Amino acid sequence: MIEALRILGDEDQRPIIERLSTAEGVPPSITVAATQAIGHIGGRSEDRYWKAALNHHANLWQETRNKTNAWALSGLIYGLGLAHHGTLLKSVCDNDQAPAMTRAAASWWLNLPRAVHESAKR
Repeated sequence: MIEALRILGDEDQRPIIERLSTAEGVPPSITVAATQAIGHIGGRSEDRYWKAALNHHANLWQETRNKTNAWALSGLIYGLGLAHHGTLLKSVCDNDQAPAMTRAAASWWLNLPRAVHESAKR
């Protein structure tokens, strides 16, 4: 269902995906699917969501080194990249406590040529 919302979802479903991306007690596949879908769901997430989700998964990753949290962080970075949220992407790049793959993904988005970003909007 989460995969279908990537295509069909709009701003009404975005809060559901936001909640699932940080919900306790859900299967890892749900967490990862939600974080990978957030960039495609209609509407926009507020900075407080992005910061809370990044902190949630970064803190869990720091405590457990759980791959689910690393993959969730990567999904969040993808969403931030699609949303052109350079400020938060930069903060992830600068965080030497974040997983290397997460920092690399944030750096990739920040170094993507502007023309590529613009062409993707069309």
